[in-house]
Amino acid sequence: MNSLADPESLRDHEGVDWQTETRTVTQSELETARDLEHQLTLGIVNERGELLLSNDGARGWTLPVVAVDHDGDWNRVGRRVLESLTGVEGSLAAPVRVRCLEFRQEHDPNRQVTTYNVLFRTEPVRGRPIADEPTLADEPTLADEDVGELVWLEDAPPTASDGLRADIESLLE
Repeated sequence: MNSLADPESLRDHEGVDWQTETRTVTQSELETARDLEHQLTLGIVNERGELLLSNDGARGWTLPVVAVDHDGDWNRVGRRVLESLTGVEGSLAAPVRVRCLEFRQEHDPNRQVTTYNVLFRTEPVRGRPIADEPTLADEPTLADEDVGELVWLEDAPPTASDGLRADIESLLE
């Protein structure tokens, strides 16, 4: 995939699991939702069929997640994260899942805000690369806060939530 600017274009894309959740919210909650960023969840896979997980200490083992600007290029962001975590250049293979979260204002359903979380699988990387100073942020000084530990696993950790387990299984199929 060369570029992706609008996750909505993946709605009818073959092989992409589309999930929509709609929440009815108050006017002030809708205003708060306007500030939510889109998120890219990255499934970095290697040629051995393993997946790179991170543990930032707060959420436990999880897939790397980064914010994407509303007009950002999802593919470019994914490649940057892949390189910043592994130290190797690579590319995204395909979107796997889109979680579309729609916030609709109570008493006025025409006022709404939509955010997306798109799960991408990378093309397999060689070996088990981890960058010298892995980071999810554009600023390397934030590396320890953002990433924590990194590990290559061939299955979901025993403590994984159902959602994370489902994401991991879809990436390793």
